[in-house]
Amino acid sequence: MIEDYKFGKITINGRTYSGDLEISREGVTLWQINDHHCPTIEDIQPAINKNPEVIIFGAGYSGFVNIPVEMQRLIKSKGIKLIMRKTKEAVEEYNRLSRKKKVIGLFHLTC
Repeated sequence: MIEDYKFGKITINGRTYSGDLEISREGVTLWQINDHHCPTIEDIQPAINKNPEVIIFGAGYSGFVNIPVEMQRLIKSKGIKLIMRKTKEAVEEYNRLSRKKKVIGLFHLTC
């Protein structure tokens, strides 16, 4: 469960991180984005390959990061629901949905 999010920092199970993250039931990993403002298919493919029911995308504190339309279509074509929100709202959605569904959260912590 995500305990707290502030610009540039997120706390999960008592540990604070300062880099972009992929979060799932399996754990927390650093999420490397080649261009912090425009993820590529290579950036999100590992999450897609895990076959979640939902991918929640935290688009940054101010919501500046966006997933291009063609990537949104790809995710949806795999039967995966995509939720895109500012990171604070995405954190709340992740905490709510992850109790019920197989969810992967991709969170950009700044911008």
